[in-house]
Amino acid sequence: MAPRLAVVIVNYNAGNLLAACVRSVLAAWPAGFDGEVLVVDNASTDGSGEQAAAEYGQVRLVRLEANLGFGAAGNYGLKRAPADFALLLNPDTEVRLGALDRLLDTLAGHPEAALVGPRLVYPDGRLQHSAFKFPGLVQVAVDLFPDLLGRLYDSPLNGRYPAELYRQPRPFRADFVLGACLLGRYGALAEVGFFDEAFFMYCEEVDLAFRLRRAGWEVLCEPRAVVVHHGGAATGRVRAEAFRWLWESRLKLFDRYYPPHFRAAVRLLLHLAARRGSKTGPGPEVWAELLRGLG
Repeated sequence: MAPRLAVVIVNYNAGNLLAACVRSVLAAWPAGFDGEVLVVDNASTDGSGEQAAAEYGQVRLVRLEANLGFGAAGNYGLKRAPADFALLLNPDTEVRLGALDRLLDTLAGHPEAALVGPRLVYPDGRLQHSAFKFPGLVQVAVDLFPDLLGRLYDSPLNGRYPAELYRQPRPFRADFVLGACLLGRYGALAEVGFFDEAFFMYCEEVDLAFRLRRAGWEVLCEPRAVVVHHGGAATGRVRAEAFRWLWESRLKLFDRYYPPHFRAAVRLLLHLAARRGSKTGPGPEVWAELLRGLG
């Protein structure tokens, strides 16, 4: 019996990007694998889910009545498409030829690994970091004060792994890999309960990696598997909401896994950033709402 691969794409108003994503998956489908492509549509209003399903008969479209967020919609798809391996994919990605084979070979060759992510690139081919260390205070500060600390963006101090690791012809170990593209061992994901649906959007993959690591699993990045990530295209239209979702999820993550002194320092940095007015942050009303949530 052929091994089974389930591809779950969570869609929310991704427009033509979704059809391009599905097209790339079907073109790169690994030989010898059964499976399906499942699009879980988070109550989109642009018809992108229906368009992709009409264009590609191999797609199974599940349309949700409300936007459940990434983690809950991902779980909805995963639980309806049991497989040996599961690929979670953002609709603003395009899988390069050979990428799925590389990711599957890496998991098969590393039985200690539960998750593997690819090398992400921007549409112009530039490297987009896809593997990270668990967040620390420097990463928080760089995000909140990019005009002051932006020079540290690609630094190991900001949780990035050296760029040369992405040029090596072998996988490397990471704390977590970006949720834009994740290939998981289905049994390991089920063992820890898939995504935690308390995270509406953002940090689901970080929380998942924490739980997998605690269960004894490893997380890898496979640089030879290349996936184009348009990056933020699906959330760019709701930037202020995305900022709030991001920080609500981060605070949840920090409350769950980090000591009290770390959480206190994060809250202090948030108050300082709100008072200063970050040049890349949201308007004062979004800051006010976020700070009210801090108590």
